[in-house]
Amino acid sequence: MQYNEALEYLHERLSFKSIRLGLERIRELLRRMDNPQQSYHVVHVGGTNGKGSVCSFLSFLLREHDLRVGTYISPHLWTLKERFTVNGEQVHENLIAEVLEDMIPHIEDMGEVGSDTRPSFFEVTTAMAFEIFKRMKVKIAVVEVGLGGRLDATNVVIPDVSIITNVSYDHMNVLGSTLEKIAREKAGIIKDGKPLVTTEVKPHVLKVLENKVREKNGSIYRLRKDFRFKKISVKLNENVFAYEGKKLQMNGAILSMNGVNQFVNASAALAALEILSDTNILTLKNDAILRGLREARWPGRFEIIYHKDNMVILDGAHNPSGAQILKTNLEHYFPGKELTMVFGVVENKDYKRILSFLAAHTSHIIITRPKVYRATNYREVCEYARHLFEERCECLEDPFDAFERALDVRDVEPILVCGSLYLVGNIRHYILTGERRVEYDRIA
Repeated sequence: MQYNEALEYLHERLSFKSIRLGLERIRELLRRMDNPQQSYHVVHVGGTNGKGSVCSFLSFLLREHDLRVGTYISPHLWTLKERFTVNGEQVHENLIAEVLEDMIPHIEDMGEVGSDTRPSFFEVTTAMAFEIFKRMKVKIAVVEVGLGGRLDATNVVIPDVSIITNVSYDHMNVLGSTLEKIAREKAGIIKDGKPLVTTEVKPHVLKVLENKVREKNGSIYRLRKDFRFKKISVKLNENVFAYEGKKLQMNGAILSMNGVNQFVNASAALAALEILSDTNILTLKNDAILRGLREARWPGRFEIIYHKDNMVILDGAHNPSGAQILKTNLEHYFPGKELTMVFGVVENKDYKRILSFLAAHTSHIIITRPKVYRATNYREVCEYARHLFEERCECLEDPFDAFERALDVRDVEPILVCGSLYLVGNIRHYILTGERRVEYDRIA
């Protein structure tokens, strides 16, 4: 099997276009594969926002402690290969194709009963990640939750430590309409006797997490109580903070990742690192920690890149809490500036509240359609944005045309691209390569 054939199978044969929660299919698939996820240590990272950044910080920190680290994230920005990395490098496409080819007999056998018993796209890619990490002999895997937690396909791991960043409104049609309901779904990743790190501070939400930890006879490490940070200075590509935890006391640590929220995410990773040091996995080293924090990168999250000498901010803010964080970051890094924005969302996103947070920072907005099947509400978003921004709004369905238009109409730098990780992936790849395409065209 070639890589392009693997992409075709994943997107055409499996249920890429639907969310199918539940653990029965993934457990059966992994059972047939001899449970590769049991071959290494695991950190399981959930939450509404920031979980990808936490995965990045932790992966870099673990690498700097001379560990072989597998990292599984979703969604990817442009290529499926981004989902599977070992020590920061995307695994070779030949290995992806080889692993999937070995799995297909199991997948098809499970699907003989009916389409409901065939594993979904996400379930298969999750199992692929576990097998890839086994074959590449990682010491520890950092695994990001896909959606929710309790019924997410990644929730078959028994982690050394779980992390829940925060709980905000997103995917309410699946997870529930209140923060408490959403929190109960995310708390499903908490395992018997295992520690939880959380940066959630809202008392009514924190109570849900604490109750679940108590029920599981585990332990909880909370921001502001068991570990804390202090912002020292904020500057593009050089953000300085202090951290105090159960073992570490650091003053003057530097983050290259931009965004005041990254101090929180880095602190969550440091707290988890401290817990891991209680085992025989690693011994804390200050110089390795400082290097890991500074070297960590996470594309598409308040990322600054340049195109034809124009500064471009790429931010995957795709829900109201993410938009609120983006608003705060714009106020810190670009105070008083109104930006030209390229904006597009996928279905079931609260684009009205997202735009309400960003309206005051927008001089001109171009609504577009991310090149992904779920961007079905383009015209609806256009209609609302035209009402909100009036003459300051344009609509161009093609995202590459929309970005080029933003270059033409901008009054000041930077240009902001946001609303969807898929849109960010489209534009980021275009800026870096000049290519107007997605990796697998038929999903558009």
